[in-house]
Amino acid sequence: MISYVLIPLSGAFTMVAWLPPDFQKVLLLIPFVHGVEMVRAGVFNEFTPTYFDVGYALLCGAVFNLLGLAMIAGARDRIAVE
Repeated sequence: MISYVLIPLSGAFTMVAWLPPDFQKVLLLIPFVHGVEMVRAGVFNEFTPTYFDVGYALLCGAVFNLLGLAMIAGARDRIAVE
């Protein structure tokens, strides 16, 4: 369900440059947008302005991975492996 909401918010259908500056700041809080903008910068290099922060995307990915690993470690005693 959440993935269906994140598809239009991922930046795949709209460019960050098309939005007003206030909406750009809000949209750039979503880590997926940075990945889409990086791909867009690689394809359309000097033809279109792109807005992304590699460090922010990597930091969000690392934090979410660590949270997921901590949740798995916390649930390990409730998981039955056959």
